[in-house]
Amino acid sequence: MSQEHGPSTPPPEPPASGQPAFGMPAQPDAADEPTAEFDAGAGPAPTPSTTGGRPRWLIPVLAGALGVPLLCCTGFVAGAAVGGGEPEDRTVVETETVTETVTETVEVDPSDERETELDDREAALDQREVTLDEREAELQEWEQSLVATEEQIVAGTIPGDGIWVVGDDIEPGVYQAQGSGGSCYWARLRSLDGSDIITNHFGSANVSVEIHASDAAFETSGCGSWQLR
Repeated sequence: MSQEHGPSTPPPEPPASGQPAFGMPAQPDAADEPTAEFDAGAGPAPTPSTTGGRPRWLIPVLAGALGVPLLCCTGFVAGAAVGGGEPEDRTVVETETVTETVTETVEVDPSDERETELDDREAALDQREVTLDEREAELQEWEQSLVATEEQIVAGTIPGDGIWVVGDDIEPGVYQAQGSGGSCYWARLRSLDGSDIITNHFGSANVSVEIHASDAAFETSGCGSWQLR
């Protein structure tokens, strides 16, 4: 039984010497590698695939083995520098408020102080002079009234209400009241005290009284003036 086949694809040609096949790593050519003559009496032959005295496969293994600890150490140092370092020293500054009282001594010129004292004394003297003037005016008024009273006494009269000293203000004798009404009061006194009475009267102003030389004083009120008989 016959089977039909389509046109067949010819198989790929093998690569030329020294060229890698598709998808396969290139293999080193024996002519590219260095050749060393081997001396049987010099000892064992060196390993051909080494770099700097170490096998080529050992370099990546060492790099991988050392990389992990180095990365861990680097991360630890960086973390300590960022957040795990020693705490900063803080300096606390204390402030103190000092209150100072300053006493200032002011020198006063003695002449100014003396002048002020003199001004004060002059003002006090002026006020005193005013007071004395007022007193002098009162004394003059009282003196004038006293003179008038003495003139009346000399004439043998008692001018009116008051306490009169016998022998000084009035003379002893019989006196007649010159007033009117029913509120006449008189009293003969043993002293100048109005309550130290020898005898007294209260009533009509139409009355007379005898004043003795032994009487100390005579008091009268509401009787008007008295006339010596």
